[in-house]
Amino acid sequence: MQLSIADHTDAIQITSQVYDLWSAGLKKADYRQLFWSTYQQSWSKRNTCRMVHRVENEVTFSCKTARLTLFKKNFYYQVLGLGAIFTAPTWRKQGLAGSLIESVINQAEEQNLDGVLLFSAIDKDFYTSLGFTSLGSLDFEICPQNYSHTNSFSAGKIISQYGNISIERRNAEVLFQKDRWELSNGQNIKFHFSSFDPWFSENELCEILRCHNRWIARQPYGIVRNRHYFSFQLARFLYFATYSTTSQTHWFLTIVQDEQKGIIGYAITECSGTNMRILELIGDNLARAYLWQGLIEQAKNMNLTTICGFESIVRDFIPSCRLDHSLFSLKPTIKPAHIQCYDRLWSQPMFLAINPDLTDLFASNPCPLLEFDYI
Repeated sequence: MQLSIADHTDAIQITSQVYDLWSAGLKKADYRQLFWSTYQQSWSKRNTCRMVHRVENEVTFSCKTARLTLFKKNFYYQVLGLGAIFTAPTWRKQGLAGSLIESVINQAEEQNLDGVLLFSAIDKDFYTSLGFTSLGSLDFEICPQNYSHTNSFSAGKIISQYGNISIERRNAEVLFQKDRWELSNGQNIKFHFSSFDPWFSENELCEILRCHNRWIARQPYGIVRNRHYFSFQLARFLYFATYSTTSQTHWFLTIVQDEQKGIIGYAITECSGTNMRILELIGDNLARAYLWQGLIEQAKNMNLTTICGFESIVRDFIPSCRLDHSLFSLKPTIKPAHIQCYDRLWSQPMFLAINPDLTDLFASNPCPLLEFDYI
């Protein structure tokens, strides 16, 4: 079985097929606008593709692919990100999805790519049967009301020694207000995919990317970003938060700045109900100490009951650099008292190595991939 590039007619079918599954409260018109706008963004236009399988004029299977750069031990690898995998209901349980994903893998091999990355939202056994390996599936959860600095890595002592450090928190609501004002005055076509002023300036975006690049250099591996890729990922998240009719999510950008060095760390969080979810928390040890203090204080002030996120972030609270299921299930007595961890059943990163140099990614614990790496 072969896949082909989706045309305009296919795209109309796809948006109709997957609307109930992935619209997350968007109106149909807003969901279609997001679908079409993403392909006009500069990074997406060059690096992503929607693939389909058809029987006569019916789209039976569709997926999205994206060219990504993976950094590992001073080497760069080209990998294929695979997402938005969908099989039409009448064609399920016939082996169609498995055969077509194998076709994607074969294409990646023919293009001399180094591997295939996806984030599974279903039983990972399906992808394991195709050769994928799970990279990590833990979420952490802490209660900010029970938290003190002595529970972490001496953040209070570090902060007291540096008077030239400042921390600033910005609410993404200013972006939403600007966007709605421009829409009401007929000045734009639904949302910004390239500019996030006044959330941060172009110079600040460059500094944030430098923070991420420095962070990646200290990780066992990670997805490399440039300005356009980061803008693309951020815009998708903000679009859902802005236009969803069911979401009551508030987004925050927390920045740590040094008077001489500029931005040295940042965190992107979403708050909904009584929960704060950390999507990114990037910086060196000093910056991370500041960020954790700021987020804990914000959660307390907002009367939030939990702070959670991918396992790559909770590493700051674990004395050992290793974090796996055995730490939280087989040996619960050594778990920090203020941290709960559980197996995440959604968005589990899985990888199929084509290049033998990448067969050991699964051995890195915790998995360094972030929610913004989701395809």
